[in-house]
Amino acid sequence: MRLKALTHKSQLSVLQQKYVLSDVCKVIYDPETEVSLAACMQFWFAELLHAMCWLPLDQQQLVISQSYHELGIEFNKVLKENPNLNLVPSKPDPIVQVVFMDTKYALWTGHEGLLELATGEPFSKLTSPPVESVAYNLVELVRRELHRCRPIEHELGL
Repeated sequence: MRLKALTHKSQLSVLQQKYVLSDVCKVIYDPETEVSLAACMQFWFAELLHAMCWLPLDQQQLVISQSYHELGIEFNKVLKENPNLNLVPSKPDPIVQVVFMDTKYALWTGHEGLLELATGEPFSKLTSPPVESVAYNLVELVRRELHRCRPIEHELGL
C-alpha cells in the first residue's frame, strides 16, 4: 500500500505518523513509498492506541517501539500462511495480539513477560489476576483496514 493511501484522513498528526513510520518502521516518509503490510499493521495499531483516551502519548510510543520487532515477526508468520489476508481465510489465522491489563501493563504475542507502562521496565508476572484486560487482535485489525482502504486507493488513483 502506498503511504499516501495509508495516511489519508489519519487521526495521527504528521509528527506521530513520522514517528511510527520513519523512526520505528524505517519507512521513507514519501507519499509514493510502498509500505509493507507489517508497517501498515504498526501504523493502524498506532491509530488504535491514539483512540484510547486512557493511554498517554508517551506510553503509546513506548508500546509501539517496544513491541515493533516481535509483532512484526509474528505478523509475518501469518502472512506466510495467508499472504493477502483474505477476508474469509480457509482456516483461522493465528492471533497476533496486544493485551493491556489494569491500565498498568502490556504484553504482546512473541514477547516474554510484561511491560510496565508507567516506567517502561520489564515486569515478570502479576501477583494477582488483573481486574481488567483488553486485547486487540492485530491480524483482524489489518484485515478490516485493508478492506476500508481499498476505496481510498481507488479514489487516489492507486
